[in-house]
Amino acid sequence: MPNADAGPSCGVVPELHARSGAEVLYHCDPGPSRGRTAAPKFMVTPKCKSPHSSIREEQHTDPTAGGVLRWKQWKGPPKSRYDPMWKNKTIFERANHLSNGQLSKGKQREFLEQDDTGVPWKTIRELDRDIDGLPHGPDWRVTHVELPDGEILDMYHRNAVDVVRMLIGTRRFRNYMRYAPVKHWIADKRVYGEMWSAKWWWQTQNTLGRGRGATVAPVILSCDQTQLSRMSGNRTAWPVYMTIGNISRSVRRRPSEHAVMLLGYIPVTELTGNEGRQFFHDCMRKMVASMIKAGKDGQEMLCADGGVRKVFPILAAFIADFAEQSLVASSIWSRCPICVVPAAERGDGSADYRTRTKVDWLDAWDSLEQGNSSTLNDLGLHPITPFWKSLACANISTAIAPDLLHQLHKGVVGDHLNKWLTRLIGEKRFDQLLVGLPRASGIRHFSRGKSVISQWTGKETKQLAKVLMPIIAGSHKPEVVKAARNMVDFMYRSHLAQLTEDDLTQLDADLLSFHDLKDAFRDSGLYTSKQGFKGIAKLHMLSHYGQSIRLLGAPDNFNTENTERLHIEYVKAGWRASNRVNEIPQMTKYLQRRESWILLRIYLSDIGILFPEAESSGFEKDRDETTGPLQEENDFVMDGGICEAVINPRKRKRGHDEAVHLGIKGGAWRHNLIWHPWPKISTGSDRVSTKRSAADLINSHGAQHLIQATRRFLQDYTGSKSLRPLHEKHQFAVWPRFRLEHGRVPFNPLDAAHKEAIRATPKQHDELKRITRYSTFDTVLFVSSPNLQGVHRYTAGRVRAIFKLPKHLHFLYPKKLVYVEHFQPFSVKPHPIHGMFTTSQRMERNNPLSRHASVMPLSKIRMGCHLTPAYTENDISDGITLASDLLDDYRRFYLNSYSSYFVFNLLDHWRKQLERGSS
Repeated sequence: MPNADAGPSCGVVPELHARSGAEVLYHCDPGPSRGRTAAPKFMVTPKCKSPHSSIREEQHTDPTAGGVLRWKQWKGPPKSRYDPMWKNKTIFERANHLSNGQLSKGKQREFLEQDDTGVPWKTIRELDRDIDGLPHGPDWRVTHVELPDGEILDMYHRNAVDVVRMLIGTRRFRNYMRYAPVKHWIADKRVYGEMWSAKWWWQTQNTLGRGRGATVAPVILSCDQTQLSRMSGNRTAWPVYMTIGNISRSVRRRPSEHAVMLLGYIPVTELTGNEGRQFFHDCMRKMVASMIKAGKDGQEMLCADGGVRKVFPILAAFIADFAEQSLVASSIWSRCPICVVPAAERGDGSADYRTRTKVDWLDAWDSLEQGNSSTLNDLGLHPITPFWKSLACANISTAIAPDLLHQLHKGVVGDHLNKWLTRLIGEKRFDQLLVGLPRASGIRHFSRGKSVISQWTGKETKQLAKVLMPIIAGSHKPEVVKAARNMVDFMYRSHLAQLTEDDLTQLDADLLSFHDLKDAFRDSGLYTSKQGFKGIAKLHMLSHYGQSIRLLGAPDNFNTENTERLHIEYVKAGWRASNRVNEIPQMTKYLQRRESWILLRIYLSDIGILFPEAESSGFEKDRDETTGPLQEENDFVMDGGICEAVINPRKRKRGHDEAVHLGIKGGAWRHNLIWHPWPKISTGSDRVSTKRSAADLINSHGAQHLIQATRRFLQDYTGSKSLRPLHEKHQFAVWPRFRLEHGRVPFNPLDAAHKEAIRATPKQHDELKRITRYSTFDTVLFVSSPNLQGVHRYTAGRVRAIFKLPKHLHFLYPKKLVYVEHFQPFSVKPHPIHGMFTTSQRMERNNPLSRHASVMPLSKIRMGCHLTPAYTENDISDGITLASDLLDDYRRFYLNSYSSYFVFNLLDHWRKQLERGSS
């Protein structure tokens, strides 16, 4: 399971709550009654603690929301439904190896035919029979569906309510589960992150009625046709997945947690047009049929915390690409599945049209039945009956969730912006500039450029987005550069794990600015489609991100990348295990057995027979003892960083620094604070280090002034100029890298902790003098002006060596040091077009050909950064190779704001806070 800090955790154990007598009982109106039935009583669900100290949580106004009818006490380990033989660890491990170890039939038979196998089975069929008798997930059922030509097909699926029942009752999710909506606030700003913090759940809770003790189970569906094999007749499958928003996204997006279940397979047919669309909806209607009554009346379900609640499974979100979004919403291809924008205005970013409603569809269908199809045509809808027509509280237009993968990564950025900017720079030159970019941890180095990539994946597009702006920043088309910056900013902001109202305002502003400048792509001949921007459906879909985030939560709740990862386990693994003939029944049987093994493993872990393997990393064990912030009077430490009051730079100039510092008490985040990183630093144990002479470091690492810089450091540190000798033959303990571990930032606390590796490794050769590894000396930010705030507190430097002094000098300084080449202070403001700060090499005053460098404690490093050459259109790129070191060859550089989401968010935070402090 994930770390408890990754998601909400209920701090009150249900049985303790019940015993304490602190439960509050509420009577509710049960509605029309039959006979004399007593009004149900609801106990308040124990409040879950806020996911972070900087987030204030507001409870729903209905105290019975998520209320408990009664508690089922968990006493000790779960009651066993297993044959005692499964408690034998040897039997379990050998059976698991036979069943899941990818053994051939011959190898399985060969093992079972031995005399002393330690298992009770003689054949694999006997083993399969016992596995089929184990507890598993909801049963698979077969429903017959009829094609227009009369052919009958079998559809394999599960009962949707049974799937909800299993998910909401899974005990291992109990610390990552919510049963009622809340509002999250950071200072006075509403925050949208998890689904329970957004507006849809709150509004749906109100719709179900006050005092009913209703527990909403926000159902999230997703479907995506996937190819099973390009051989064997180009076979495809159409899986439908299901999960619920009660489970934290930190669990839902991890396939190994099995918090997303396969609901069924839609039969793949040759039907096209409205016949094919209606067939899809007919199949979906049968899959979710059990939700119709349960969504209206609710069903009692045992939940993960041991409480029995009245649960209302309601369709909240549908995850799909644009083709299936249109299919689900019954909208025609040239129209939007969410709003009623006309096809001709779909490319206009300033257009604002209302969201479709279920009433729109019902009115259009009534008109069609009366012989009038104009309403249907005006709305851009197909004449089909959608599966969601009878689902309670369902509005498919608001349920269509943002699709980061297909709309942004592979869509607007990958399919369009990538191509337009390549035409701007030229394909050959673009490749050369990519090859020349300095290597950095977490950033893919396109060693052969990007033209060799024929099929882009979302992962590759995200990596390209990290370096797009440094490549095009020097272009003579400023409007194109600024438009590209707006789109990349939009993409990065959409990836936030939580968004405030300020973030959403800026998100909309980024998109509007892109639309204001987008004609520059056509005027420059970079985009020549006759359809214009109205032909880019994915661009229009971005205009709905703000509304969707407010309703459903952050987009990472619904990324289709998660769906595509599920195909491996739920579709392709079963396909490979089948004989490729009538494969769907075999695939469902395979999945049922996999579920049985998962549940058995969980049970054996609960009773202590199996234990999760402990994760250990020697790299992280030995932390530098000098790291970690010190608490000061006007500052407070929070999550691997230090918070302080924003200082008005104009008052600083007049000598009023002390007047603006605030006494800060507690850990609550306020909007007059600014955060600076102070990470934990680890290098690995001394065994990881190697002994290198100073001469070797000077020659192979390029640490030209190592001896002089070390002497200067020791003189400054000790205050003495009389030191023991230090020369090139002395041996240093040297490390190849160190790691920075940043905690969750208080201004965006739902984002995951950020880790980065900083490397200082020289190039290596084989016996034939061929380069087997190119040198990598990463750039970092270290504290140089502690009285300043934001990026100007730091100076960029290039780490050439990570080391300890020779043993005879340990008594002077025994801790780790770094040799760093300095850059000049950053520009006062970021560039108005591409938005990046600039810097340049810092040379020695008395020797303008020599780099200024120093030795400093490793603990002075605050974060990694990516400095990129300030390319111009006049640069000759033909000489750039993989061996080029442009951090030495160029003089001006950009601080890449897009090297990671952490860097982007931090620079954006500094900008906003300092602007607020200056106003």
